Amino acid sequence: MTQISEPRPDRNALCRLADLAPYAPLMPRMRKSASRGISPSVERDLFPASRLDGSIAVGARFRLDQQERPGFVEYVQAWPKEYEAAHGVKLADQLSRDPYLDELADGAAAEVVFESSSRSTLWKDVMVAFVAGLPPQVRDGFVGFYDRVAKRMHPGSA
Repeated sequence: MTQISEPRPDRNALCRLADLAPYAPLMPRMRKSASRGISPSVERDLFPASRLDGSIAVGARFRLDQQERPGFVEYVQAWPKEYEAAHGVKLADQLSRDPYLDELADGAAAEVVFESSSRSTLWKDVMVAFVAGLPPQVRDGFVGFYDRVAKRMHPGSA
């Protein structure tokens, strides 16, 4: 009767490390992103990148002149209730908080920020509906979507 011996644990450990060798250049980048609180999706160029908890933050970026700004602020503040009433969707089920306006440092641009948890399934629909419902003069100032986790514009944005 032939006896089959168990492989030695130290040999298995070496084989596993050797199998990972081709991925070694990626590992420091992944650790670096994890230390910043974002997921490796940043390095894989996924849009949007997610935080380690799976949440996302995307800004709809606009260039506005001073005459358009007051109407835009009112639209941003009123939009969540109007959207919920029109579509029968609770934004709290899709977004971590209501969309909010963030003025950018240059003063000529602003972002409406949409933050979502990992369990949301309709956050993109909500964001696109916001932009589609804008008055035409404001929609003309739409620059694109900005990933606030990875700090980059959407590749398809202007």
